[in-house]
Amino acid sequence: MQKNKNLKNCISTIFLLFFGWVIFIIFIFINGEKLNSNSKYIATNSSIISVINLESLLKESLKQIFIKDQNAKVLRTLHNYISITKNKSKEDLGIDFLSNVICYSIPYKEGEILTFSFNLYDKELFKKNIQKNTFKNSCFLLKEDVGMFFYYRSKNKSTTISTKELELYVRTKLTFKKLKPDSPKTKKTILQAEIIHSFFAPEIAIIHSDFYTEFYDNGLKFKGQINLASVKKKTENCTFIKPDKNKFHFQTNYLPQKITDTLNNIIEKIPFKIPHLVSFSMNYNGINFENINNELALLPDFDVVFSTKTPFSIDSFLIENASKIYGEMKFINHQLILGKERFYVKQIEKNIIYIGKTKNPIFEKKQNHIVFEISGNLNSLLNIKGNKFIVSIVKMSPFYKSLGNFIQHTEHSNFKLIRKKSNELKINGQLLFKSNHYPASEILMLILTSGLLEIN
Repeated sequence: MQKNKNLKNCISTIFLLFFGWVIFIIFIFINGEKLNSNSKYIATNSSIISVINLESLLKESLKQIFIKDQNAKVLRTLHNYISITKNKSKEDLGIDFLSNVICYSIPYKEGEILTFSFNLYDKELFKKNIQKNTFKNSCFLLKEDVGMFFYYRSKNKSTTISTKELELYVRTKLTFKKLKPDSPKTKKTILQAEIIHSFFAPEIAIIHSDFYTEFYDNGLKFKGQINLASVKKKTENCTFIKPDKNKFHFQTNYLPQKITDTLNNIIEKIPFKIPHLVSFSMNYNGINFENINNELALLPDFDVVFSTKTPFSIDSFLIENASKIYGEMKFINHQLILGKERFYVKQIEKNIIYIGKTKNPIFEKKQNHIVFEISGNLNSLLNIKGNKFIVSIVKMSPFYKSLGNFIQHTEHSNFKLIRKKSNELKINGQLLFKSNHYPASEILMLILTSGLLEIN
């Protein structure tokens, strides 16, 4: 019985591998140049524009999965997914999935309209079946052989708009422009984005921005550039926690006012307000679910250094407010104590503070040309300990398992936003996988096994 099952799996894998080879060869030699008519219909007031190059994504994925990798586990998972979904296919929307998909955001009232624009091979199918897939605060629009789906998302839960209002705005108020001609950037580009306006930091005036992602060998590359209208910030030294390669590291010397406002809103029961945060750096090594007086507290295992625009005495703040932030929290001898956990606190300078698990951390001063950086060990993101019941539930979830397998196959990661000139920022990064692991295969496994494409 077991032998028959193994034989069946082997035959299925071989068949899927052969089928993949055939599809790849047909795709390479027959696939022609796509017109991508949806590039003509970009809302003139768009704030973020993303182009997903499905042609390149499919081509590179087929090459990696069926020619370079040929991983039996990946092929079996793909085969099982196809078997499960073949009888549960949704209504055909007439979308050409071998062309570009364009997504953009339109500011509207207290939120934004998220837009997805598709090239169609059959606009009548789209018009007929898209109506079955619309829901509250959503609508669609047809322009020539282009189908667009709109969804309004409010930042304020108390603010909403009717579907009728959304349809009226989309059909009568929207004007369109053409996408710049070099999208996608290269034939290997799988994702390209342009940021025109930032909701996160509206005070920044962006003249031009460009971001794109490419497959390469056994990794992903991230490249881009942002040109700003003006920059007031002067080049100066910032104090950061020294990166630990065994932990996940994050640092930035630009924090919008919204960050400080959000933090003060969280601790609104404290009359004292934290000054504007200027820089932040962290070595993160997981989270601890701690039981404190029959209440569950989430305590991070991290070392953090942050600076404020004006002087800020952390000792005075914690002496007065520690118990107000959390009833069981105590501040004794420069240590923040909560349950069994202790965090060391240090005033480095009058506006620079350290809080963390390391008693004698190492700091470093850097010029602020690195505006934003992520690096280090991604496995730290999955480190959880403490309450055994909660930990076991989290670790049993399909998403946690899938993300864990994905991260374990990575070797190196970094992402930087670097100031090259006073008004020019460069984006540079990569996600490198271990030998014999390929990004297309790993991303496919993450999607298929995490429940992100769960079949109803």
